[in-house]
Amino acid sequence: MTVIWHPEATLSAAQTAEYIRLRDGEIASESFIEAIDEAVAAIKAFPESCPEERLFRKNPLHFRSVPIQKLSKIIYLIEDDTIYVVDFWDIRMKPWTLISRVLSRIDK
Repeated sequence: MTVIWHPEATLSAAQTAEYIRLRDGEIASESFIEAIDEAVAAIKAFPESCPEERLFRKNPLHFRSVPIQKLSKIIYLIEDDTIYVVDFWDIRMKPWTLISRVLSRIDK
């Protein structure tokens, strides 16, 4: 499986890691990045093992999500042999923010 990150999802993950570095230090930031890497490896190995994201239940595209250290989620789609990471979401944000952001990033 190939994993393709939307540029904004990559930016959001990097900004979150930097925030953690400034707030909690380098070790915490590295742990956060390792958690992302582990989640992506799990998604690559078993892409359908993560549940469909409940905020998108009515959407026909079947977005899935995997939590990262309780406060973030990777939101992704599976198409053929490709996993598209469409968002890296801080779950403290309002749900409609995620929904509008994700749907604006889809070319369908």
